[in-house]
Amino acid sequence: MIRRIGPEKMVETLTAVFRENVRRLRKEHGLTQVELADAAGISQPSISRWERENRPPELDTVCRLAHYFKLEPLDLFREME
Repeated sequence: MIRRIGPEKMVETLTAVFRENVRRLRKEHGLTQVELADAAGISQPSISRWERENRPPELDTVCRLAHYFKLEPLDLFREME
């Protein structure tokens, strides 16, 4: 049986997965928030907010991070092992 969720819950879930992926990838690459921000052309406060809060990122930011980590943008919203 497929369980359907509303749009708000879907955004919340995808944003939480994004948050965990950004934090994990940053740490796996041995980067501080400042280093990742500089490398990807994003502000450090933005990275800090994503890692702390459930705030969805802008599409251009997702693309910058994906490019930096050599991933497809949608990969940042998939649960990674």
